[in-house]
Amino acid sequence: MVWRVKLTDRAARDLDKIGDWYTQPGSGPAARQKLRRLTQALRNVKTYPYLGAQSRHDGLRELGVEGHRVIYQLIWSTGPGSGDDTILVIRIFGPGQDRSSL
Repeated sequence: MVWRVKLTDRAARDLDKIGDWYTQPGSGPAARQKLRRLTQALRNVKTYPYLGAQSRHDGLRELGVEGHRVIYQLIWSTGPGSGDDTILVIRIFGPGQDRSSL
């Protein structure tokens, strides 16, 4: 089963800022590779929703990618395996960013 991935507005802004940082002039190929790994991880979680560890925040999971932490929640439409299950990405934190509040 493949899940649908949806980003909250805040997570979308996080990803945009990360993309801006990694693609700024002079950032180099290593930075662009980190961005590709992050976006690939978001695609991988569709197939492997339990890839991230349980978070210290109740009901959430955390996936570490290139120093970033992807915080997400599994949402079943009517129960596990129903077909319209969603992975809601709450935030994408950068290295060293305070993750105590979402």
